[in-house]
Amino acid sequence: MKKLLLTAAVTLTLQAFALADNPPQTVTTTASRTYHGIKVPDPYAWLEEGSDPKVKAWIEAQNSYAEKELSGFAGREALAKRISELSLTPATRFSPRVVEQTLFFMKETPPSPQPVLMVADWPNGKEKVLVNTNADEHPAAITEFWPSPSGKYVAYGTAVGGSELTTIFFVETATGKKLKDVLVDAAG
Repeated sequence: MKKLLLTAAVTLTLQAFALADNPPQTVTTTASRTYHGIKVPDPYAWLEEGSDPKVKAWIEAQNSYAEKELSGFAGREALAKRISELSLTPATRFSPRVVEQTLFFMKETPPSPQPVLMVADWPNGKEKVLVNTNADEHPAAITEFWPSPSGKYVAYGTAVGGSELTTIFFVETATGKKLKDVLVDAAG
């Protein structure tokens, strides 16, 4: 049933766009990148500079166009509400690691934007949050985590806004206290 509703929603949205005016044009450039000695065209590379006024203007034009087109779609609010309801899934756990009778894992709980790093005594201990970046002013994604051999400490990497640059922090497992040591731009 969920797939049927989602398919119907997508079909109606596509039909609305088919009847619409053309979207604002997107400029292409002759930019390219070289990977392993092979030159690869990248005509939209300029859009990666989110702070560039031209990119901001392009985003604003695209958003205005989308809002204009979608505002005329009958049933938009009901459809958005239903899609939102169907998008809420149960919590999922992933990347489990057991170290010295301690279970470390990531837990994703919609609608929170980012998964959190959890800890529990193995095998049946109560889980508790070790690191929750959702509480930060600028939520970062936890890209990876590495418990120490004793399980007393955990190193974890974060990236903000989809960046490939990772900052590594350290936390004490028993208390959740973040240590002062930080490795900035440690990986990509």
